[in-house]
Amino acid sequence: MKPAATRLLGGANDLALGLGSLAAALMMVHVSLDVIGKALLRMPIPGTLEFVSTYYMVACIFLPMGWVQWRRQHIAVELMQGSLPPRIERAMQAFADTCMLVFALLLCAASFGEALEQTAVRETSEAVALRIEVWPSRWFPVVGSALVACALLLQMGAALASRRVEGQAAPGGHA
Repeated sequence: MKPAATRLLGGANDLALGLGSLAAALMMVHVSLDVIGKALLRMPIPGTLEFVSTYYMVACIFLPMGWVQWRRQHIAVELMQGSLPPRIERAMQAFADTCMLVFALLLCAASFGEALEQTAVRETSEAVALRIEVWPSRWFPVVGSALVACALLLQMGAALASRRVEGQAAPGGHA
């Protein structure tokens, strides 16, 4: 049975991926209807650009980030993968994970501050015929980067724990 933190984070990442996927589907429908409305009826949907750029695209980019990290599917350059001793490869992975963790935490902190400010003033975007509240989309980067950081922490902890077990299991070896 998986630990509760692993199940919880896996479920949160699956939910975030689902919401990001839903945003992509809604964006396709919204833009298609806008194009059809412009071409056939000469009536575009007001606010399409604002919805696409402030909600759909931001959700598509940031919400699935934790899921991608959870499955270690980020783009990686593996020039020497398999040609180095396992100890060196683990050290390189630990370094890469640490750099990514620092980046995720910095992104989370910066976007958290921005999200708080924009929530306080209830940020809006003025479309031609309407005002759209866009402050909720400021929280998507916070959620995405926090999920990346949590995934990395669990992955790094698991790597350390498995290394300790490997070190203990080695007969006469040193950890």
